[in-house]
Amino acid sequence: SEIKMPPVKRYKIGFVTDAHSKTNKKGLVYPESANPMLDFAFEMNNNFHPDFVIDGGDFIDGTKRFGAKSMRDYLAFSKIFETIKAPKYKVLGNHELRGMTRETWTEFNKYKKSYYYFDYGKLRIIIFDSTLMPDPDNLSKEKAYKEELAWLENLLQESKGHKKIIFTHYPFVSSLRKGRPLAPIEEFNKIVSKYGVRAIFSGHVEVPYYEKIGGVDYF
Repeated sequence: SEIKMPPVKRYKIGFVTDAHSKTNKKGLVYPESANPMLDFAFEMNNNFHPDFVIDGGDFIDGTKRFGAKSMRDYLAFSKIFETIKAPKYKVLGNHELRGMTRETWTEFNKYKKSYYYFDYGKLRIIIFDSTLMPDPDNLSKEKAYKEELAWLENLLQESKGHKKIIFTHYPFVSSLRKGRPLAPIEEFNKIVSKYGVRAIFSGHVEVPYYEKIGGVDYF
């Protein structure tokens, strides 16, 4: 007799990252950032129709533009991003922090913290703030990073009934983070492997890359 398999729920996720957008003196986004995002929005709205969309960080360039200029960049580019007709979520990148504070970013996006999660059916999507990782230039972040890792482990313990994926800005792949301390990356790798996270999606390095670490797919 024919064996009937239950239908598999497939999720469609739009992912865009590292736009590094800036505006000119008239407040218009430069085409090298605007045009790819306009193309992405068109594809999402007319062909792909995602369940939700994630921006992976570096939404703006921020370099030597701290304050009013970066807020102008952020507002202008957000108008393009907001034309996407699907739920949208953002990851904090290092370039945002060149142009504004972490608090400004969370307030603008109406997030309580720079790391958070949401559920879509049985899929649990975790937004992890990798900019809190301590590095040789800023060891003062160590306490905040430990708190975030504790939050992540606690959340994963409570997520046994869910499929789990994580979005970060910095990749947690040691070969892509040369010259950076390995301990913060390895701590993260151990936690996500322990609790059966399916996949990690990141930006920052701006090259296509895949590696399986501890049973977890890193894209």
